[in-house]
Amino acid sequence: MLRSTSGLALLCLGSTALAQSYPYTVVDLEPGAATLTPSRPYSISDDGKTIAGTRGGTLGFVWHEGTGIALLPMLPGDTTNEGNGVDAAGNACGASGALAVRFLSNGTIQSLGTLGGAGSVAMEMNRLGLIVGDAQNIGGVWHAFTWSPATGLVDLNPAAIESHGSDINEFGVATGFTGPQASLASNRAFRWSPTGGFIDLGLPGTFKNSRGLGINSAGQVCGTAQNSTGLVGAWVRHSDATGWQYLLTNAGKANTAWKLNDFGQVVGETHQDSGALHRAATYVDGIGILDLNALVDPAEGWLLRAAYDINERGQIVGWGEHGGSWHGFRLDPNYFAVYGNGCAGGGNHVPALAGFGAPAAGNTISIMMAEGTPNGTGLLFTSLTSGQSSLGLCTYLLGAPIGVPIAFNYDANRQARIVATLPSPIPSGLSLFFQVASLDATAPNGSYALSNGLEMLLP
Repeated sequence: MLRSTSGLALLCLGSTALAQSYPYTVVDLEPGAATLTPSRPYSISDDGKTIAGTRGGTLGFVWHEGTGIALLPMLPGDTTNEGNGVDAAGNACGASGALAVRFLSNGTIQSLGTLGGAGSVAMEMNRLGLIVGDAQNIGGVWHAFTWSPATGLVDLNPAAIESHGSDINEFGVATGFTGPQASLASNRAFRWSPTGGFIDLGLPGTFKNSRGLGINSAGQVCGTAQNSTGLVGAWVRHSDATGWQYLLTNAGKANTAWKLNDFGQVVGETHQDSGALHRAATYVDGIGILDLNALVDPAEGWLLRAAYDINERGQIVGWGEHGGSWHGFRLDPNYFAVYGNGCAGGGNHVPALAGFGAPAAGNTISIMMAEGTPNGTGLLFTSLTSGQSSLGLCTYLLGAPIGVPIAFNYDANRQARIVATLPSPIPSGLSLFFQVASLDATAPNGSYALSNGLEMLLP
């Protein structure tokens, strides 16, 4: 991690931005609806325009930007369903009645079957449409599975022990936990890959259980750890480089880290005390754990209760209270906008670039890099203008003038960040543009891969 303001020297010119600034704006997924049965959005697409979830625990839905919520179909004879995941093509996954299903974007529904038993449920899908979930085997034991059109259901742990699948990354690597879903004492997080098989991730410290709930492209896993009574919960994150890390520990109940993106940013819910009130939260490396309610304008009138997913644009979905009703929401970053596309380096890893925070004087922001070369070098380029020019298989997304590039090192998780507390004065009403070059001898051009572009708007 770098802590620096030198690469942001252009911000030291102009008049100070004095207005109160908040990193996110809330998008209401059901504006005007009056309900105390919340729509819980569980999964958001890469572009943020499609969201899958479940209303009231019995009706699955997809939300499309511009058209709103549409209920998902059911298999013949069923009266309940659920939506749990969405891919880049607008397909969703979940369950209809007792069976895992895929909801195709053309309005049709496809049963995924079981592992020989009576029930199954699809829990999440990656951007390419690969699915992870749980299915009963012929003995009635629940086993984690992955599914693709080519393979059908694949049992991730054919041994007799119970297991549950939670999330799957773009490379087909999945996470979940072993042990009965209702039993806290015996759960252990796992990671599974097509090449490495099933790996028990063990227990964090003295905690009695661990659950893998989210996984990113680097193979980092986020989830929870609890004691046997469930009254002490922690947000935890695992990587091969660091083992288990504690992101949040307190004496509250049901602190749950649900998902993380490729930059390692985690979202979930936390109890601030031992009472019943839970609040949506996020963890950002170099900054720490943050209540999402403090990152939106209170004039919008929301109490954000839980956050379930986050994409590489930094958009977050969850549910909260608004106007006396319970609504699903999407949080959109106010001051950082992703544009253009990167080009792949070795292993088909495409460098990614995003930002966090509100870039006003005295505030701390983070420029976040991901999917570079492990322990390799990158260059962060800055400009006052955007552009588009071809560089072979890559596209250069900045215009002139170009600032002096900032060299940085990726860590073993393919991540890096520049965390800066901004000086005063800060100019207002301008934009800075960024792009990263990841130095990579294994890239198709034998030299480097480029990220998407990132615009930082100054309030």
